[in-house]
Amino acid sequence: MSQKKMTPETWVFKQWYQRRVRGGKFSQSLIQKFLMPSTCKVGINLGINKTSNNPTNDYCVGVEKLGHYADYVVINVSSPNTPGLRDLQRKTELEKMLKHISRRVGKKNKASGGMSCKALLLKISPDLNDDDLQDVVDVVMDPKYGVKGLIVSNTTISRPESLQSSIKGERGGLSGPPLKNLSTEMIKKVFRLTDGRVPIIGVGGVSSAEDVYEKIRAGASLVQLYTGLVYQGLGLVRRMKKGLCELLARDGFINVQMAVGADVPDVTNKTIHDIFKGFESFHRQMLPLELPPVLGNVPPSQSDLVLGGESPGDKSDQDTDEGDDSSSAEE
Repeated sequence: MSQKKMTPETWVFKQWYQRRVRGGKFSQSLIQKFLMPSTCKVGINLGINKTSNNPTNDYCVGVEKLGHYADYVVINVSSPNTPGLRDLQRKTELEKMLKHISRRVGKKNKASGGMSCKALLLKISPDLNDDDLQDVVDVVMDPKYGVKGLIVSNTTISRPESLQSSIKGERGGLSGPPLKNLSTEMIKKVFRLTDGRVPIIGVGGVSSAEDVYEKIRAGASLVQLYTGLVYQGLGLVRRMKKGLCELLARDGFINVQMAVGADVPDVTNKTIHDIFKGFESFHRQMLPLELPPVLGNVPPSQSDLVLGGESPGDKSDQDTDEGDDSSSAEE
């Protein structure tokens, strides 16, 4: 009886599960070998402990312990499921916290030759009002705070009238399709307020190539997936890559970067950001093997990507239906 071949992803999960159950830890070599291959970029999302009395120190410890494993580290100040966390988006609190984190990161980078933390990003809420959003943008655009980009956005505490689930009134963050338009509009606002000078990773309700393209045209340089992967699996990424190429070709763009912010015409500073240049080495891998003619001869350094990747062992391209529109999850 032949033994079923185990995919790399299954092996990594098995190792993680065994170590989790046994109370063990990943070795540094295991993380480097399987979680940070040369063709993969890793971001680490940091929140605070729920009962923390010193949120700033929580972030600093997280960056110091994990930063050297990642290509970027996210300071998440926007999860609605952690009491008091969103208060850290207030300008005074944000300035104080980021100043301290930036100082700690600077010292650590100096001691490690710049390898402690390559880039700090800030993840914000889609529920910020215009005044609060302007405050956040002012802080992020000040170089002394060391923030290199924004993730827009986290889950929302709002509940659209279109929700039909009997549990739509549950507390917590709402993700999936009901979040899509809210996060896209927030991306446009941030892109406009920053004049395109701060790179944006778009998140929220992404479940198709059209959704990815919408986020890009709103101002996102990269796109992340959460709920869509839960309901449609890793085959979704293949369909997105193929569909994205077709959408770009349809509108006359030869790469993703040309489309960034296309729906925000009053922004003129649409340049390639240094923080994302490191992704160029695997842009070609992220695109389908058969490109539309307009994209077929684009050099790898001029292509762009969608964050996320198809597992080497995943050959399934089967669609599944989107589940309940009311999905509570902390992102």
